[in-house]
Amino acid sequence: MSLGRKIAQLRKMKDLTQGELAEKLNIHQSMVTRWEKDQVQPKSSSIQRLAEALDASVEDLLHNDEVSPQKKATIRGLENTGLVELLGQVHQLDAGDQEALRAVLDAMLTKRRIQDMVGNRKSA
Repeated sequence: MSLGRKIAQLRKMKDLTQGELAEKLNIHQSMVTRWEKDQVQPKSSSIQRLAEALDASVEDLLHNDEVSPQKKATIRGLENTGLVELLGQVHQLDAGDQEALRAVLDAMLTKRRIQDMVGNRKSA
């Protein structure tokens, strides 16, 4: 896999737009576009910052293999590779379904935070 495709894949796994990645790197979005299209290669000084922004190592970026499902899970902080794969397909849903999914996930995470707070108070 080319470096450009790897950058695009890792960026999408982090659920970042090209503009958001560019902002993190303090560069113009067109540079990210050019990298992803393999029109130009990132300078060596940009590779480390790029790896950090994408929660990857320099080796991950420069290695020619596809990102494994295990690595995808690690990048996202998830151990469930099936969930990672499903989340990677959310972009295929229409805006209404994406919003519904966001609301469900938000409710579940809010419930978990409340449970954690109540549990912490009991032990205090």
